[in-house]
Amino acid sequence: MKEQADIFVRATRSQELSAFASVAFSAAQISDYKERESSHYVDGYYFLGKAEDIEMHVMYGDEPGLEQYGFWVSISAESASVLAQQVAQLLSQNGWPCFIPSSNWALKGWNGKGMTYEVQSDFS
Repeated sequence: MKEQADIFVRATRSQELSAFASVAFSAAQISDYKERESSHYVDGYYFLGKAEDIEMHVMYGDEPGLEQYGFWVSISAESASVLAQQVAQLLSQNGWPCFIPSSNWALKGWNGKGMTYEVQSDFS
């Protein structure tokens, strides 16, 4: 049974979604992705990638309470939560701070909790 997991990535609206999408799909080891148009998404487009049982959307974020996260990655897969953690870890290692909200984050009254992945610096 597929599950859903979301990653919010700290970014500004001036940062290009297409450049970030390339990095995000690479982190998930998805090479087959395309830009799609839809009025349901911020700015009218998003990126969709698929690999085996994984479907991943990369889009601009505009969720109330998560405004500092300019990009949103949504993963649908049998082990979506595990994949989301792996992708967030890789993104944070490459300069993209991430946040994976706790379950039911889209419901009214969500407590704002989740796991933060800060950028990791190497000072050696």
